[in-house]
Amino acid sequence: MKRVIFSLLLITVVAGATIFATRAYFTYESTLGASTFSSSTLKVDARSNGLTYLDIGALEKLEPGEVTPWFYITVKNNGNINAATFGKFTIPESNGLEDVLSFYDYEVKFYDADGIQKARVDDFIDDGVMIAAFTPNIEDWINGDGALDIPGSSWDMEALRPGEYLTIGFTLKMDPAADSTYMNKYMKLGYYVLSTQVDKDALLGIGTTIGGNFIDAIDAHYTYLLNQVTP
Repeated sequence: MKRVIFSLLLITVVAGATIFATRAYFTYESTLGASTFSSSTLKVDARSNGLTYLDIGALEKLEPGEVTPWFYITVKNNGNINAATFGKFTIPESNGLEDVLSFYDYEVKFYDADGIQKARVDDFIDDGVMIAAFTPNIEDWINGDGALDIPGSSWDMEALRPGEYLTIGFTLKMDPAADSTYMNKYMKLGYYVLSTQVDKDALLGIGTTIGGNFIDAIDAHYTYLLNQVTP
């Protein structure tokens, strides 16, 4: 195993319950606490490392065709080495609401260590209009059919220099055609982050977890991540 002396990889996920563990190549895992999206009440609870409680708010009585307020997830590299971050949405529990919930807006913004927004903005869905042929439905997105970087996988990936962070902003819309079958149904939506060093061997070490074509196309994926942290 390679040694990295006096190096630290620490990723912070804001709007989530943070659970982390160090592994080979300083691999890091974090789970954003599952937030309950209900067709009668929508509430997002957020915890950071089990210490800080953030309440984004509640939307009463989500109706067919209604669009939620914006929700945000922030992933920050609080370490002192470059980090390759992989994130994906999860549905740890539901009784079917995901069938009629879709992303209506979805954008990713990038910031440097001084908090200055970079020119790059990944605006995948704007008022229901998608920039490419993928599905906005949450369930399909989680199954790997969303605006994701790794074909055949449900993960999205980016690389961050120390102090840098990205924000994921999104709204959800309930299908206007949803009928009374979906009354009082709910869904818990979570976000999971896995991170490691921007190192080909380290990336290969999590390749089976990422899945899809990640290992087969490791050179292309490594180059993509390396370019993001190369001055």
